[in-house]
Amino acid sequence: MKDKQPYGNNRSNENRLFDYLHNKMSNSERHDFEMEFNEDPFLLDAMEGLMDLNEPQKANQIHEQLLQFIKVKTNKRKLKKIKPIQFPNWLILLIATVFLMAVAGVILIKWLHK
Repeated sequence: MKDKQPYGNNRSNENRLFDYLHNKMSNSERHDFEMEFNEDPFLLDAMEGLMDLNEPQKANQIHEQLLQFIKVKTNKRKLKKIKPIQFPNWLILLIATVFLMAVAGVILIKWLHK
Protein backbone atom coordinates (compact mmCIF):
# COMPACT_ATOMS: atom_id res chain seq x y z
CA MET A 1 0.00 0.00 0.00
CA LYS A 2 1.17 3.55 -0.72
CA ASP A 3 2.51 5.83 1.99
CA LYS A 4 -0.23 8.20 3.04
CA GLN A 5 0.34 11.91 2.64
CA PRO A 6 -0.95 14.24 5.36
CA TYR A 7 -4.41 15.58 4.57
CA GLY A 8 -3.97 16.80 1.05
CA ASN A 9 -1.02 19.05 1.81
CA ASN A 10 0.84 17.89 -1.23
CA ARG A 11 0.66 18.90 -4.87
CA SER A 12 -0.04 15.35 -6.10
CA ASN A 13 -3.42 15.11 -4.33
CA GLU A 14 -4.28 18.48 -5.79
CA ASN A 15 -3.48 17.27 -9.29
CA ARG A 16 -5.29 14.00 -8.71
CA LEU A 17 -8.43 15.86 -7.59
CA PHE A 18 -8.53 17.80 -10.84
CA ASP A 19 -7.71 14.72 -12.92
CA TYR A 20 -10.61 12.93 -11.23
CA LEU A 21 -12.92 15.89 -11.77
CA HIS A 22 -12.00 16.13 -15.48
CA ASN A 23 -12.20 12.33 -16.04
CA LYS A 24 -8.51 12.06 -16.89
CA MET A 25 -8.02 8.88 -14.83
CA SER A 26 -8.39 5.29 -15.88
CA ASN A 27 -11.14 3.25 -14.23
CA SER A 28 -8.68 1.54 -11.89
CA GLU A 29 -7.09 4.87 -10.91
CA ARG A 30 -10.54 6.34 -10.27
CA HIS A 31 -11.47 3.35 -8.15
CA ASP A 32 -8.24 3.58 -6.10
CA PHE A 33 -8.73 7.32 -5.63
CA GLU A 34 -12.34 6.79 -4.55
CA MET A 35 -11.15 4.25 -1.97
CA GLU A 36 -8.89 6.94 -0.52
CA PHE A 37 -11.97 9.11 0.07
CA ASN A 38 -13.15 6.62 2.67
CA GLU A 39 -9.86 6.91 4.55
CA ASP A 40 -9.31 10.67 4.28
CA PRO A 41 -12.19 12.97 5.29
CA PHE A 42 -10.27 16.05 4.11
CA LEU A 43 -9.86 14.56 0.63
CA LEU A 44 -13.55 13.64 0.52
CA ASP A 45 -14.57 17.14 1.56
CA ALA A 46 -12.31 18.69 -1.08
CA MET A 47 -13.77 16.46 -3.80
CA GLU A 48 -17.35 17.18 -2.74
CA GLY A 49 -16.63 20.90 -2.84
CA LEU A 50 -15.15 20.64 -6.33
CA MET A 51 -18.05 18.52 -7.56
CA ASP A 52 -20.55 21.07 -6.24
CA LEU A 53 -19.04 23.57 -8.65
CA ASN A 54 -20.87 22.46 -11.76
CA GLU A 55 -18.40 24.21 -14.05
CA PRO A 56 -14.92 22.63 -14.13
CA GLN A 57 -13.52 25.87 -15.60
CA LYS A 58 -14.78 27.77 -12.54
CA ALA A 59 -13.07 25.23 -10.26
CA ASN A 60 -9.79 25.81 -12.12
CA GLN A 61 -10.22 29.57 -11.82
CA ILE A 62 -10.88 29.37 -8.07
CA HIS A 63 -7.93 27.03 -7.69
CA GLU A 64 -5.58 29.45 -9.43
CA GLN A 65 -6.88 32.36 -7.37
CA LEU A 66 -6.28 30.42 -4.15
CA LEU A 67 -2.74 29.48 -5.20
CA GLN A 68 -2.01 33.12 -6.03
CA PHE A 69 -3.47 34.28 -2.70
CA ILE A 70 -1.37 31.75 -0.78
CA LYS A 71 1.76 32.78 -2.68
CA VAL A 72 1.20 36.48 -1.90
CA LYS A 73 0.52 35.81 1.80
CA THR A 74 3.54 33.56 2.27
CA ASN A 75 5.83 36.04 0.47
CA LYS A 76 4.66 38.84 2.77
CA ARG A 77 5.62 36.76 5.78
CA LYS A 78 9.08 36.17 4.36
CA LEU A 79 9.58 39.87 3.69
CA LYS A 80 8.75 40.98 7.20
CA LYS A 81 11.95 41.46 9.15
CA ILE A 82 12.13 40.37 12.73
CA LYS A 83 12.57 43.45 14.86
CA PRO A 84 14.73 43.14 17.96
CA ILE A 85 12.97 43.70 21.25
CA GLN A 86 13.54 47.25 22.39
CA PHE A 87 13.28 48.03 26.07
CA PRO A 88 12.49 51.57 27.17
CA ASN A 89 15.40 53.44 28.75
CA TRP A 90 13.62 53.75 32.09
CA LEU A 91 13.29 49.96 32.30
CA ILE A 92 16.99 49.43 31.65
CA LEU A 93 17.86 52.01 34.32
CA LEU A 94 15.46 50.37 36.77
CA ILE A 95 16.97 46.92 36.22
CA ALA A 96 20.52 48.28 36.54
CA THR A 97 19.61 50.14 39.76
CA VAL A 98 18.00 47.06 41.32
CA PHE A 99 21.03 44.96 40.35
CA LEU A 100 23.48 47.48 41.83
CA MET A 101 21.41 47.73 45.02
CA ALA A 102 21.41 43.93 45.33
CA VAL A 103 25.19 43.76 44.88
CA ALA A 104 25.70 46.61 47.37
CA GLY A 105 23.39 44.83 49.83
CA VAL A 106 25.35 41.59 49.61
CA ILE A 107 28.65 43.44 50.11
CA LEU A 108 27.21 45.39 53.06
CA ILE A 109 25.87 42.22 54.73
CA LYS A 110 29.23 40.46 54.34
CA TRP A 111 31.09 43.55 55.70
CA LEU A 112 28.77 43.76 58.73
CA HIS A 113 29.28 40.08 59.63
CA LYS A 114 33.07 40.48 59.93
